[in-house]
Amino acid sequence: MKLGACVDCTLCVQVCPTGIDIRKGLQYECIGCGACADVCDTVMDKMGYPQGLIRYSTQNAMSQGWSREVDSPRVAAACADVHRDPVHLVVAMMRELTLRTPFKVDVVRDRGALARIVGGGKIENVYRLQLMNAREAQHRYRISASGLPGLSLASESVFRSTPRSRAGSRCGCNCP
Repeated sequence: MKLGACVDCTLCVQVCPTGIDIRKGLQYECIGCGACADVCDTVMDKMGYPQGLIRYSTQNAMSQGWSREVDSPRVAAACADVHRDPVHLVVAMMRELTLRTPFKVDVVRDRGALARIVGGGKIENVYRLQLMNAREAQHRYRISASGLPGLSLASESVFRSTPRSRAGSRCGCNCP
């Protein structure tokens, strides 16, 4: 899929409710509203370029070079003609069951709370963690924060999850 080139109109930045510049790549502040993709497609149409310069995708899809979601092996397996050859369906289901990720975590910045200065001159950011345990047994997970000098976790660090469950928590991260 040949994509158009950015024409530096900055409309994607102007329509972004969180004020990020998607032209600088994937950013954790993105809330996935799609406003930047819509306005970019409009500009690409006016310029006569193909749409899709900004689009919903995953890091895996981009690294694999999939131009559309239909190119993924999972979708291809799901589209196999199961009436003529049900073996494909059984093989696909077994493959997915054996290769599934037993643990998933989503880290989302809390949109309701902006970074704020707290006691001791520290800056606090609030994130929401959602842990998903797809295993058949209870597990205990420990979270930590690292990467900046003085960064600390301002919530409990150990979570227990029951089999096939989701656990959610808000946690704050403080840095000097």
